[in-house]
Amino acid sequence: TLAGSYKAAGTVAITVTFSEAVTASTTLSCTYTVVAGDTTSHLDYQSTSALTGTIADAAGNSATLTLPALQSSALYTGQTIIIDTTAPSAPTGVALTTATDTGTSTSDGTTNVTSVSVTGTAEAGSTVALLDAGVAISGATGTATNGTFTIATTLAAGSHTITATATDTAGNTGSASSSLAVTVDQTAPTVTSIVRASSAAVLTNASPVFTVTFSENVTGVVAANFTASKGTGISGTESVSVSGSGTTWTVTVSGLTGDYGTNSNATVGLTVVPGTSISDTAGNLLTSATVSGTNESYNLDTTTPTYAITYSRTAPLNAGAVTVTVTANETLSAAPTISINQPGTTDISSASTSGSGPYTYAYTVVAANAGTYVDGTATVTVSGSDLAGNTGTTITSGGTFAIDTTAP
Repeated sequence: TLAGSYKAAGTVAITVTFSEAVTASTTLSCTYTVVAGDTTSHLDYQSTSALTGTIADAAGNSATLTLPALQSSALYTGQTIIIDTTAPSAPTGVALTTATDTGTSTSDGTTNVTSVSVTGTAEAGSTVALLDAGVAISGATGTATNGTFTIATTLAAGSHTITATATDTAGNTGSASSSLAVTVDQTAPTVTSIVRASSAAVLTNASPVFTVTFSENVTGVVAANFTASKGTGISGTESVSVSGSGTTWTVTVSGLTGDYGTNSNATVGLTVVPGTSISDTAGNLLTSATVSGTNESYNLDTTTPTYAITYSRTAPLNAGAVTVTVTANETLSAAPTISINQPGTTDISSASTSGSGPYTYAYTVVAANAGTYVDGTATVTVSGSDLAGNTGTTITSGGTFAIDTTAP
């Protein structure tokens, strides 16, 4: 039998050689079968008198059964036979190497490469084999040199459950290690939707705020990854800010002005700018600017409405009724109010106009009466809000009219 280590159920052939033929041969052979629990660092006979029985040569002379002196380290000179029936402990610390565990963490088992290396600790000198979901991975073995191992293998894209077993030099295989969950992800993240934040109305007079949703958790989202998509009715210099985490991010665009009430091209959307900063957990970069789903925009109106005023009679106005007509430059959310600061001590304050645009107000010029009503110049002010909520008071024309009720 060759020197080496033998496990349970292994056999060791032992031959005793005599100086001459005994019975029918010069040798006596036997076989030792290793059973569970047997352990020794070198196999030897128990003593020089371990051989018993009656053995004689052809002439009937009894053979001397005293065995040679015990060897210091082996049953056979120069050969060490180790009996080892104890399986090694399960490997520990099974993990991807930091170089092949890509992405946001080097210890989470998520990677974007298929050629990975698995490391860990096991019984020194043992042969370590990798398994995926309990099935041995072809070619994925290595030696635990000085108690540590690193084994290179190839994994397909998807999820894997990796374990390791150690087999000692006697052939005893221990139990599997704790499992390592490995995900090979080579799919780049995408933008699935851009919508108005908090289901905001399409018309706004505030800085547009968008909710951007990605196909998976991402990091590295910065302002440079977005730019405003502006209609021709938009002016100003945009400033973008970003907040969020995971799949959902908030993007705010400020610094822009528009007047959607008078220009339907005052629209603001959001354009994705791929770069080298946005990546998923495995380290795959965002490479596409395409939005696969809903892509909403705003109608921006940051400009207050203005008013032109006309009168049903030509000034100067003498005593009597006059219709004041207020024409806004855009649609208002409600009829505006009108105030008239007239000569004398009696004024009209925040009176309601009527109509749906242009709006009218029935005003009566009262003859001068030495104080309460006085001839002179009256000033008209108007206040109203557009559909975006901007309140305007600017009069572009007709803001005054002359009163003359005194006969020459």
